[in-house]
Amino acid sequence: PNDESTRCPNSCDLEEPPDSSMPKLDRYLLGEILVPFAASFVGLMGFWVFGDLIERLDSFESASAGPEIIAAYYFQRTPEFLILLVPIAFLFALLFTMTRLCRANELVAMRAAGMSLQRIMTPYLGLAVGLTAIIAGAQEFLAPQAQRNLELMRSAIDGDEDPAEVA
Repeated sequence: PNDESTRCPNSCDLEEPPDSSMPKLDRYLLGEILVPFAASFVGLMGFWVFGDLIERLDSFESASAGPEIIAAYYFQRTPEFLILLVPIAFLFALLFTMTRLCRANELVAMRAAGMSLQRIMTPYLGLAVGLTAIIAGAQEFLAPQAQRNLELMRSAIDGDEDPAEVA
């Protein structure tokens, strides 16, 4: 009864792929939040870097720092940006995603199918825990070394050393 000729040609097959350990609903909900999260993070990072660049432009110019020095400087600031901006980007993405799911009545459909709100939010909670672990790792392991390198670069840019030697 389940041969290929009687199967629906479109996506009406609700069986899970045999190699998938994540339910389709979880994959769908995570897919719905990842694009807004990435867009929020990139947008916030762009605003933050642009604002900081405008603030430090005189220092970079007076030190004759080229694009590679400036890029190295902002590469060293990445852990700081990650720690500060990931929670904000996740909040924006979660608000955007939940609003979109409500507007399209998808939350109503999930609830009508008998799913609890806790079950619907489980993938988002899992993503939040994962992002928290990434932020904790960045704060514990990446940020201290990046901060030391950043201080060396700042002292070079402010005129104490040659910035090309530090980068």
